[in-house]
Amino acid sequence: MVESAPICMLSKNIYKFYGPIMKFMGYERSIFRYIKKLPIEVRSGSSILDAGCGTGVAGLSLMKKSSESKLLATDLDERFLHQVINKAKKRGLDSTKVSTGISDIISPNKVTVTDGSSITLKEKQFDVVVASGAIGYSKNQSETLQTLLHLVKPGGHFINLEMKENLLGRMVAKKYKYSVMSIDMMINTIKSKGFIMQRVPLRIRNFPANITRNSIIAQRPQ
Repeated sequence: MVESAPICMLSKNIYKFYGPIMKFMGYERSIFRYIKKLPIEVRSGSSILDAGCGTGVAGLSLMKKSSESKLLATDLDERFLHQVINKAKKRGLDSTKVSTGISDIISPNKVTVTDGSSITLKEKQFDVVVASGAIGYSKNQSETLQTLLHLVKPGGHFINLEMKENLLGRMVAKKYKYSVMSIDMMINTIKSKGFIMQRVPLRIRNFPANITRNSIIAQRPQ
C-alpha cells in the first residue's frame, strides 16, 4: 500500500520516518475510524488477510472489530512486519493471533512465513481480504486483484483502499512510485467475479485519508 509501500520502492530515509509521519498526520487514526464504521461484521474466529500491509493499519483495525479474529499480514519488507506485531501489542490486541509473512503483491497468494517455509494461500480461505494502496505496485494489477478476490470465502468481504485518481492522489502516488489502479478497472474486475459491490466513501471525519483514498467494498455471494 502507499501506506504500506514496499521498502524496495522507498528510500531508506522515507522508510525510517514513514510510520511516525503517517501517525503524526493522523492517517492511522482516520483509517481506524473509517474501518470501525464499515457495515462489515467481523465475527469471532474470522480470518483476515492484509495484503501489502505496511505498518498494518487496515488489518489491525479490522481485527479490532473482533478480539477473537486472526490476522495474516504480508508485505515485501520484513521491517514493516515487525511494526505490525509491535502495533498490535500497543493496541491491546492479542499478538499471538497475528501472523506475518513476506509476499510480493504481484503474487499475493505466495507467502514465506517466519520459519522460512513457503506456503500458497488457498482459494476461499479468508473472511476478509484488505489491500490499502498496494495493488498499484503489481506489474499486473488485474491479475493481482483477481487473486485476492479468489482468497475470499463465500459471504466474505474484499476491501480496497486505493489511491484516488485526482491530482493530489497522483502526486502522492508519484512520490512513492505507485501506479494508481483505475476505479473502472477495479469495478469491472470485481463484477466479473460475481461479487456484490458497495461504495462507502471516506468522509471529512476520515481526514486526511479521505483526500487521497477511494474505497471499494465487495462481498462474495454465499
